[in-house]
Amino acid sequence: MNKSLKLFICVSAIIALLASCRPTKYIISVTGISLDKTALPMAVGEEATITATIFPENATNKSLTWTSDNEIVATVSSKGLVKALKEGSANIKVTTVDGRLTATCVVSVVERQELFGAVDLGLSVKWANMNIGAENSWEHGDYFAWGETSAKDNYNWSSYSLCDGTDKTMTKYCTLSEYGTVDNKTTLELADDVARVKLGGNWRMPTEAEMDELLNTDNCTWTWTTDYVGTNVCGYIVQSKKSGYTDKSIFLSAAGFREGTSYVNEGLYGSYWSSSLDSNRPNRARVVNFFSDRVSKTASLRQYGQTVRAVLE
Repeated sequence: MNKSLKLFICVSAIIALLASCRPTKYIISVTGISLDKTALPMAVGEEATITATIFPENATNKSLTWTSDNEIVATVSSKGLVKALKEGSANIKVTTVDGRLTATCVVSVVERQELFGAVDLGLSVKWANMNIGAENSWEHGDYFAWGETSAKDNYNWSSYSLCDGTDKTMTKYCTLSEYGTVDNKTTLELADDVARVKLGGNWRMPTEAEMDELLNTDNCTWTWTTDYVGTNVCGYIVQSKKSGYTDKSIFLSAAGFREGTSYVNEGLYGSYWSSSLDSNRPNRARVVNFFSDRVSKTASLRQYGQTVRAVLE
């Protein structure tokens, strides 16, 4: 064997040996997948993105496929972008190419309620279909201290415009001298009525008597829900029992209330202002409030930020 042939064989053997020493490329399989949302309330016309997370993070193949089981209601793109098309429900499913693992988000689509309006429950006044400051019937809207007509960031006595900084220095709407300057006004004037200021016309805040009418079980049924029209919003559906009006209802969300800069009991509790003062404790005003297991009328400190549902004469 000549030297050239021997050299060729030797070099080939070295190359083969080096090739056999190269590290093996390991495939890391997908072991799980999760979504940042498992339920998604939407209104017709809205878009939202669902984000998927694959486990482990260093999985080799992170390819996904997205599908909707009801594309008439909602579609989904290859990037998880959901478009709400029609009222109803759709299951948005993501599947890993590696392992065929799946995760699902339930999309609930409701009709967008764009117009503020009045609902006739067959009572002495019509009730607004949404809160002041809301754009849909299920939204909490804005929070107001009693007798104030603007929302704010901090709800306490020092920021309350109808007192001199404490709960015993009322400057307007006061029936007892130990609570401030007596003027014996017990119902909000229209200039201090946020419903009239914001909405105009004949809109105003309800009186205590009008709230009593809504609370009367001969007039309306109050039904607690944790998922009003697929929005995951808690509150009461108030349905008329009056002949000819039994198909009419309003929804009062459990918006909680504002104290200082905090939101308190949002999703658990609702409290709606009337225009009526508590004449026995004039640093308070009358409200309808509720938890999931009870609805009542009581009085609340005037500096708290609470929701308002307007009525129309």
